[in-house]
Amino acid sequence: MALGMDHQLVRLRWLREHFEPLSLDSCSEEEVERATRAYLLYILGTTIFTSKAGDKVSMSYLHVFRDLTSLDSYAWGAACLTFLYRELDKASRYGTRQISGFLTLLQA
Repeated sequence: MALGMDHQLVRLRWLREHFEPLSLDSCSEEEVERATRAYLLYILGTTIFTSKAGDKVSMSYLHVFRDLTSLDSYAWGAACLTFLYRELDKASRYGTRQISGFLTLLQA
């Protein structure tokens, strides 16, 4: 459970605590990029790819942030809908009591 991680999940609180107090004046470019990746992972975990508890995000999304210049080439809307449809499928099963995902899209 080191670094706020549980298997392949990282706690959003850990991301916030370790990357929020960043001072751009005293950081190298590598540190800024690392903090940018952490921020983007945090955004994904709190909006598009939320967990049922809402307190963790999968580390598997980090590979998308290897090249920060190519982020606009991903189909984020399609990824969000795919995740939401998968979560709706899970929620429709007998005995399921919770759902995760960007549920704001269902309110339209």
